[in-house]
Amino acid sequence: MSIKILIDIQLRTSRMTMWYDDEDDDEEFIKPAKCTHNNLKEVEIFGYGDRPNYDELIIYFIENGVLLEKITVNPSLFEKLPFSGTNHLEAEQKIARHHAIQHLLKKVPSTIDFKCL
Repeated sequence: MSIKILIDIQLRTSRMTMWYDDEDDDEEFIKPAKCTHNNLKEVEIFGYGDRPNYDELIIYFIENGVLLEKITVNPSLFEKLPFSGTNHLEAEQKIARHHAIQHLLKKVPSTIDFKCL
């Protein structure tokens, strides 16, 4: 399911959960038109990586989420599966966490609770 469809489906909810997988890596991020989201209070992003597209999407929600209270960024897609603890995946997640803290934390207003798991 594409990001655009996911956003369209969940615009009227107070909480949005998003995830990414490797199939989405080749997709270009098209910055959406400015549109306020009056009901969105919480955004969760699973599978966060250190690519600019991820940051752009989070910044979009910061700029347009009128009532946004919380953003949770989780580099892990699958925490409970056997392959989720491999050294390669753990190294990727560590890089993604560092990137989120370095590049996003300073852009998040103090009114929004930002967590990077």
